[in-house]
Amino acid sequence: MLRAGGHSPWFARPPEKGAPRRVFCFSFAGGNASTYRSWQALAGARAEICAIQLPGRADRLLEQPLEALADVVGAVAREINLLDPAPFVVFGHSLGALLAFELARLLQSAGLPLPEHLFVSACDAPQRRRPLRRVHDLPADQLKSVLQEYAATPPAVLANDELMELVLPAVRADFRMAFDYRYRKAELLRIPITVLAGCDEHDPDALEVTMWREETQRGFKVHWFKGGHFFILDHDRAIVDSVLGDWSAMAQSHAVTK
Repeated sequence: MLRAGGHSPWFARPPEKGAPRRVFCFSFAGGNASTYRSWQALAGARAEICAIQLPGRADRLLEQPLEALADVVGAVAREINLLDPAPFVVFGHSLGALLAFELARLLQSAGLPLPEHLFVSACDAPQRRRPLRRVHDLPADQLKSVLQEYAATPPAVLANDELMELVLPAVRADFRMAFDYRYRKAELLRIPITVLAGCDEHDPDALEVTMWREETQRGFKVHWFKGGHFFILDHDRAIVDSVLGDWSAMAQSHAVTK
């Protein structure tokens, strides 16, 4: 399905032909592509920011949300493969990091063009994930309380009952997706991994952070940011600079050692 303008609904804005390089971004559970609305201005000509828009939110609000991670990853892999070739990386925050990780694995196993780097933000290493609460089955009022606790949903949205009725199906689908995810061993990724973590969520030596190193054959790095699980909302400039800086630095290092 294409939008009226002829581009895929999976991208918040149509990717430009001839882009020098691209950053594909997945948001957190219950989030949408607007998480990355400031990134293009911050990236400038250094890269094109391609925020992924899942069904059931924003301008795809009336579409049925997807509950299976494999369905999302498979669809995004197909969409990326349809674009004109350009170097790219994948970034994801929280649930989005799991989507980014499994997308990279799928592309590698299918023999498709790989991202040059994987960036995982505010997400436990998949083999070290902490147990999740079964919040996707909660009544609407209790689920709204959970969202209020997470403090990532604007209060005006939480206070609008009609809007919440439209939004909650995607929220439930995302939380179910995260709850149902099961890590499986596979070939180590042939690309570097950078982890972004919040100082208030993890200790510097937390295995949930450091065990991401076990998923790659290439380079590994960790960046720490002030804040908790949603530090991404307060450090957009620093995160964009870290992503583009690490991408360039590790790509040059890999080219030298080939």
